[in-house]
Amino acid sequence: MRGPRPYSFELDFSTAFDLYLQVMYDADELTDEIGKMLRRLAVERVLDCAAGSGVPSIGLRRMGLPVTCSDGSPEMVARFKLNAKRRGVQGDVQCDVVDWADLDPADGTYDYVMCRGNSLVYASTWGTDADVTSGLDALERYVRRFAAVVEPGGWLHIDAPLAMSSGTARTMGYAIDDDDRFVEVSVTECVIERAASRYWRCIVSADWGDGEVGRLEFGMHSAKLTVDVLAEMLGRNGFVYWGRPDFDGDRMSHPALLARRAPSADVPSPVAPVGSSSPLRCRVPRPTASPLVPWSRSLFAQAASTPSPVPISLQ
Repeated sequence: MRGPRPYSFELDFSTAFDLYLQVMYDADELTDEIGKMLRRLAVERVLDCAAGSGVPSIGLRRMGLPVTCSDGSPEMVARFKLNAKRRGVQGDVQCDVVDWADLDPADGTYDYVMCRGNSLVYASTWGTDADVTSGLDALERYVRRFAAVVEPGGWLHIDAPLAMSSGTARTMGYAIDDDDRFVEVSVTECVIERAASRYWRCIVSADWGDGEVGRLEFGMHSAKLTVDVLAEMLGRNGFVYWGRPDFDGDRMSHPALLARRAPSADVPSPVAPVGSSSPLRCRVPRPTASPLVPWSRSLFAQAASTPSPVPISLQ
């Protein structure tokens, strides 16, 4: 005899994406890794301008780090505030709806700016299935806005995809819902390269084990940005130092780049050449005569062709 049919419903996007992040990232480990870097760099002001549902910024704020947050999606900002309340930091961290085009140094500048989670490529399509993507020129204008709010000598933490297409992959895991209940989550996703864009298709299914099953299938187009093209953009917009930090808990399909804005003459560099005592060391060949590395496509190509991301030591 068959049992009762499960109660099925469509997940709203912010809930589905929050469950997705819990399964696809190890948020605690990632937050701890980024927190270590921020402390080693002794930053005083941090901006997460793609805060999404709060990974890693809510955790960073719980660690006592000075983080200001924003996101261009009102839906994701609402999710951020809900998660901050659940984590007990709703009064300690602010998250506002701010479009990247509206980032203005008159409103404040920062030692460390984050635009991570593969956010830049979805500049005009996030949360929609519209086949209208920002061209690379438009993305570079956003990079220019990021640069404008990074202090001279400060850092930009940003990422982009390694490759365009991928096969279908399925990931299973457990998450915690808005009512602090455990839920089994299944994520099926693929990335398809198209003539003028990249297309991410994703299905998030959630099973509470009591006959309640939620599901959302969605797709998003994005610009055809890769890490090497992003590196060139950063070089054209005042960044003179870079590395590829290997953060535990992060996704290797879109590795992070850590770029440093050119310091003014009176701003000392916190980074020393490889082999010397330094708060940040990156195993990438670089001149030893200067603590700063001019942007180099050949050096970046060498790092990008490395089988695994080039780690930055936090020890």
